[in-house]
Amino acid sequence: MSLRAAARMAVLGLIASLAIAGCASTDPDQGDSIATFRVADGSTFKVLITDPADLETVDALSKGTDAPSIPNGAILHETGVNTGWSWSLDPTDFEFSDVVDAACQATPQEIEDGTFEGDRFCPWSAIVVSLEPAP
Repeated sequence: MSLRAAARMAVLGLIASLAIAGCASTDPDQGDSIATFRVADGSTFKVLITDPADLETVDALSKGTDAPSIPNGAILHETGVNTGWSWSLDPTDFEFSDVVDAACQATPQEIEDGTFEGDRFCPWSAIVVSLEPAP
């Protein structure tokens, strides 16, 4: 990806984050939640968030506050809350990161179709688009 394209994606991500600030707001004390993320190709995926620190991070991001923003989790080959996909991210091995290794960059479809062979998924372009209490 060219530097110009990367900069454009970063600006679009920032604009989208600001546009949804408040849409995904949550009470970090509400308990387990399901976060929906959108990545650069427009696809979405869902993650069960169980760690109170990660819930606080989602809350900060939804308010436009600076916080680690890259979802980073171990891939499980089971659906879990990630409806529409045959995989999910392990809620016990999930965090938000500031910087990630390029080896975990992929799209949800690349995980689905097996062209991505890594064991972690950390899409730098992901933004939180919704947050709801877990059932």
